[in-house]
This record gives sequence, C-alpha cells and structure tokens, in this order.
Amino acid sequence: MKRIRMIICGVLIFALLLSTVALASGKIKTTGDTNLRKGAGLKYKIIKVVPKGTTLTYTSTKTDSRDVKWYKVTYKSKTGWISSIYTKKASDDETPLNTVWAKKGSTNIRKSPSLSGKILGVLKKGDYATYLRQTKKDSRGITWYKITTRDGKITGWVSSKYTKRHN
Repeated sequence: MKRIRMIICGVLIFALLLSTVALASGKIKTTGDTNLRKGAGLKYKIIKVVPKGTTLTYTSTKTDSRDVKWYKVTYKSKTGWISSIYTKKASDDETPLNTVWAKKGSTNIRKSPSLSGKILGVLKKGDYATYLRQTKKDSRGITWYKITTRDGKITGWVSSKYTKRHN
C-alpha cells in the first residue's frame, strides 16, 4: 500500500512539472537583430545574433534584476536566452512584449512616480515605450510604470491610469 502511494505521488509530481513546462512555452518573433546570450541577463556572453523577424519557440522564461523577461530558445543548434525587449508574441504583430503604451491620449512622462514629479516628456496616444519596472499601487489605486522611450532619450514614470502594460 505504501509503495502504491509513493508511485501515485511520483506520477502527480511528474504531471505537475510537465504542466509547468507547458505553461512556460510559446512562440516569439524578434523585432530587431537580437543577441542570443549564454544566460538570462546582459552580463552573459553573446553566443549568436538572431536576425530581425525570426520566429522562435521558447521553453522557459526568467526575469532579471531589472524586471526584464528573458526567453530560453534554440537558434541554429545553439541554446541561449533572448531579452523580451527585442521580441513580440509571434501571433501579435502589433505591440512588442514588455512594453507600456498610452491608451486614452497622450500622457506625461515624469521624473518621479507621482503627479508632483517634474514632466520630462510625453508618451503619445498609441505609442509605446520599454517597460522597466513598476511601483506598488498608491493611495489612489494607481500603479506607476518606469519606462524608456523607444528612441532611448527619456527614462521616467507614467501612470497606469493612462497607460497599459503588455507583458
């Protein structure tokens, strides 16, 4: 009886592990020439450069210390990690992954995550920026996203009231 319970437990654990792997896989498409790295982060050595427009299947994900998601992929028999900043869902040709975009109209990009923060620039309606991290909800129920504009000229904070995050 004890042996049967152990076998059942083993089968259940194996099934759980399989379901976790299945949930952490999908297809992505590169939005520019992208570095394939040995590990999930900028500190890891570049293995290859994956050309823009390449569709890849990822088998797992990790998030680095900057809250950037990385995808484990195999490209031309080399397995490594690609940053989500340079990818989008293969089925979603509109908005790259790990971005924030203005949804209701243009919104201010601020130096600090509050309405009193100095205005550094504007994120125009429909435009997107690279998501870096976020705050906890403030007393008004607002989350602030730290972003960098696509041209890399402005890094600041935008309110979730006027933006939407695509991860």
